[in-house]
Amino acid sequence: MKGRIFALLSLTVLLFAHLSVSSKSHNTIYSNDAPRLEKINQSYYIDGQEALEVDTIINNDSSNYSKSIIESNEQEWNIATKNYTNNTLQFINFDQNHYSYRQFAFDSNNASNSKKSISKNVHSNNQTKIINTDESSSVTSDNIVGTEKCNYSMKSIIGSDDRQLISNPNSWPYKAAGQLVIKYVVQNNVTGNQDNMYFIGTGFLEGPDLLVTAGHCLYGDVTNSGDYEDHINNPRFADEIYYYPARNGNVDPYGGVKIERSYIEKEYYLNQQKDWGCCKLSNPIGNQTGWFGKISNFYEKDYEITTFGYPGSKNGFMYSSTGIMTKFEDNGWYYRTNLDTEGGQSGSPYRVTINGNTYVCGIHTYSVGNSYTGGIRIDSFMFAFFNSFVTGDKVYQIKPTDYNYADAYPVDSYTENTFVSHSLDNGLDFRTRRYRTGYIHNEYIVMSSIRKGIPKNEAMIEYSFNSPVTRIEVDLAYWRSVSNEWLSSSNGSAVLQIKNGEGWSNKFDLLSKETALPTNRSNPTTYTIDFDHPVYVFRFFCHYNGTSTLDSNRGRICIGNMNVWMQSENYMPLNGSELEYKPSEWNNNSMSNYNCYAYALNTKLHGFMQPGASDSSYNPYDSNYLTGSKLYEYVLLDGQNYNFSFKPIGKYDACDIGYYKVALVIAPNRDYHWYRQNYDGTWSHKPGGTAVTNLDRKGNLIYDPESCDRTTGFPSYSEFVGFYQVNVSNMI
Repeated sequence: MKGRIFALLSLTVLLFAHLSVSSKSHNTIYSNDAPRLEKINQSYYIDGQEALEVDTIINNDSSNYSKSIIESNEQEWNIATKNYTNNTLQFINFDQNHYSYRQFAFDSNNASNSKKSISKNVHSNNQTKIINTDESSSVTSDNIVGTEKCNYSMKSIIGSDDRQLISNPNSWPYKAAGQLVIKYVVQNNVTGNQDNMYFIGTGFLEGPDLLVTAGHCLYGDVTNSGDYEDHINNPRFADEIYYYPARNGNVDPYGGVKIERSYIEKEYYLNQQKDWGCCKLSNPIGNQTGWFGKISNFYEKDYEITTFGYPGSKNGFMYSSTGIMTKFEDNGWYYRTNLDTEGGQSGSPYRVTINGNTYVCGIHTYSVGNSYTGGIRIDSFMFAFFNSFVTGDKVYQIKPTDYNYADAYPVDSYTENTFVSHSLDNGLDFRTRRYRTGYIHNEYIVMSSIRKGIPKNEAMIEYSFNSPVTRIEVDLAYWRSVSNEWLSSSNGSAVLQIKNGEGWSNKFDLLSKETALPTNRSNPTTYTIDFDHPVYVFRFFCHYNGTSTLDSNRGRICIGNMNVWMQSENYMPLNGSELEYKPSEWNNNSMSNYNCYAYALNTKLHGFMQPGASDSSYNPYDSNYLTGSKLYEYVLLDGQNYNFSFKPIGKYDACDIGYYKVALVIAPNRDYHWYRQNYDGTWSHKPGGTAVTNLDRKGNLIYDPESCDRTTGFPSYSEFVGFYQVNVSNMI
């Protein structure tokens, strides 16, 4: 990178603290350890340390510098990553082929709401390609709209300064970008102290918790001064990094989000080439702000390009600049442009508009005086790596042919109440049950809620998954025109619903004016629905309020291909053997006869059960009775005497088929308590002889008995003992 000018920070860069939330519609997630700015005279401080001047920080081209890495020689690797939680480095080998094809289509509404994607040419499991003028191809993914030590380029104004102030960064597309604050802790060889050094940069979102920026915003040399242990040719990762989306001077509408982990490519870790990096955020703030689409391998000379970020001299305000691509560097990595930029904007997105759609094509990284500016192009490897964060580990497609349904509309109670298992070639296992829903004319899964003589004017298909679903994309349409199908919002309903205790809550209205469900099934609309909390169960449901005198099927709604995003880690998997949450079966006149232990075992055969009471060795006055080990011993005895199986299981392990998960907690020296996992992934319990509930002590739905509130009130179940799997099918 000879001849390129790099600098970390301009003295005029202002780091503004979060003083207030500008919009009540956003919940601040500002953590107490997020750095805050203090102004003293004309200088700015964080934690008592003054922001450094630009000439104290460098980042030389180290292409001739060979870094010795013992760990990297032990395996093939292409990504270096730092975990900020435990301060460890890892070297991983990323397989881009697993993620290159993934596509995501979302519109410009808040990402936590249901969204409609009217795009016949965007498919989740197929690449969307654009052929460049040089006959190379580019791959694209679409926008999702609300839904670090840095090596900043110096000020570079090409011709007249055409930068424009963004008056409202908390609007699309600007709110998907923000300012970075990066902290290094550096050994001072003169004083012996650990000095804090702070720098700023720009970053943008490519997923709900995926931040993209320049590589030198995450990793590099802090200073060339021999007074410090960290000096030239000793690059390293930052110690702490924070992201402030849509920062606008002294206003941070979303607060600050801490970085959990950062990633750079091998070329940058070893030689500081391929200047890009990305980070996993501690909070999925992108579900509020949205995130950008992207395009890989795109370049056309003189093509218009736009960027926006945080210039160092503009006091925390966002500015944009528009220019053109002027050259693609011979190394195959970098663009040249005539965009006007300055220090503080490294990591800003380069955006291009193609066929009416706007994509990020690169990342701003450098400038050469007032001659040109430049950034790194998103290549196929980067594109796939970014996709891996958005998708998690798995995205599955369910096709109408995968259900093996007959060409009929069943109305029998068995089909309505009994789940049928489906195992697909792509590895997905799921279950469905249905009423008046079938695979019709070898075209679609079709619900029909209208016909003379049917038991009830309803239709539904319910889905149950082993892993939690975060998002679906589904093709929907009427079978024919509304006048032919009769069903509309004026005489009925058609909705996507999620489980709500013993009932259902509407998530997405298929018949609303905004949804505009198409009436031509040959041209369905792809709708994308994000779930505020991952769900294991959802259903499509329709109902007709009138009476049909016609002996033919009407009210038909088609369900086509459906892409399902599955959470890939930190969840408690199901297996289909879990019990449905039916508190009405317990909360009646006999409610006081049964307790939490009986409810956990799903039995009413033995009344107000106590662990071990079935055995002659039972001694509730034993001083060790209220310990995890003793209770476990007694439950094993109950299992022998009552003919059920019981054994420990890991929190994130799936139970054996025929088993479901329970959890044990203890109020020291006072009481024990049990929870059981429901078929929808939530948990429920029965406090003594009182009512069964799926809420914790603070009235929140229980997703995890280990982290739910168990200590508010009396007694305080402060000790979490563990998870177990139980099979009580022979008891009920």
